[in-house]
Order: sequence, then structure tokens, then C-alpha cells
Amino acid sequence: MIFGITGGTGSGKSFVTGIFEELGFTVIDADRIAKDIMAKDKILINEIAETFGGEYIDENGQVNRKALGTLVFSNREKREVLNNLTHPKIYQEIIRQAKSGGDKVVMDIPLLLGSPLEKLCDVIIATICKKNLRIERIMERDNIDIETAVNRINAQLTDEQYIQGSHFQIYTDGSSECVKKQIEDIVKRYF
Repeated sequence: MIFGITGGTGSGKSFVTGIFEELGFTVIDADRIAKDIMAKDKILINEIAETFGGEYIDENGQVNRKALGTLVFSNREKREVLNNLTHPKIYQEIIRQAKSGGDKVVMDIPLLLGSPLEKLCDVIIATICKKNLRIERIMERDNIDIETAVNRINAQLTDEQYIQGSHFQIYTDGSSECVKKQIEDIVKRYF
């Protein structure tokens, strides 16, 4: 059984995924896979440099993710170009991990809805949180200003779109215990 967790930045996907892990699920983290691929795949790093410019590669030959993120979250066309470069490699690794993950898998994939990975999921869960709390969370987590945080949120699907595309929603603006109970209630339906 594969549970897909999706939701906007700062909506609590990692926290929710952590609770699933405590419940014995194998975790597949798309952001971690993307970071790993962008750090190690020299061909991809070169494609990013050629496409976006050398200023997005640091002195160690690594992608400057913060600068590139600022660019693509403020420009839809550039975001689509980056996604076209990175997603096939990320999808391939996620599929590989899902096939070897056992019978209880949870995948944390921000861009799950509408992607080929959606078909892998038996259950899709959206994490939902008030926008002002999401802004606070990502400003603190990513050490960014409010304008950058709002641009990132606005570049993604709306809560309504996440709700429509999911089987269940977990509201993460309450207490940890409240979030855990929501997860346990969903898991009990299947195990």
C-alpha cells in the first residue's frame, strides 16, 4: 500500500511523513531525492548551468539551490524548464524506491497531483494549513523573506486544488496530537 503525501510548501508534509515513519511506514522523500540528484548528477548540473547560467552554480560546482529557487518560484516558464530537466530523473528514483519499499510506503511528493507518480499511489493525502502559518514556517525553515515565501506559496496549487485531488486531508495547524490522530484514523482504514 502506497500513501502519497502532497501539499504546499510549509503545510507540514515532512511532519506528517515523520509520523507515518513512526507507524512503521517506509518513507520516500521527493525533496531529499531531488537534492541528492542535483548534488551528484554532473550531467544535470551542466544542463542547469547551460540553461540558466553559471551564476546558479557555486564555486564547488554545485547547484546554488537558494538562488535557483528564487528564480524559478518567481517565473513559471523557468520553473517548467527546470522541472523538465529534473523530474524524469527524480521520478525514476522514486519509482525504484517505491518498488523496493515493502507493503507500507509513504511518499512525500509536493508536486504529486498531475504527475505520473500519482498513479503509483493507492491513497493520496493532502496536508492543509493556514497560509499565514505556512509563511512563518518557510521563512524560518529556509531563512527567506516574506516576499520570497509568498512567491513560493503562490507558485503552487491552492488548498482547494489539493483537497479536490486527494482522498483525505490532514490539517496541520493544530497540535501534534491532533495531527497524529488524523493520521492514525486514516491508517486504521487500511491496516
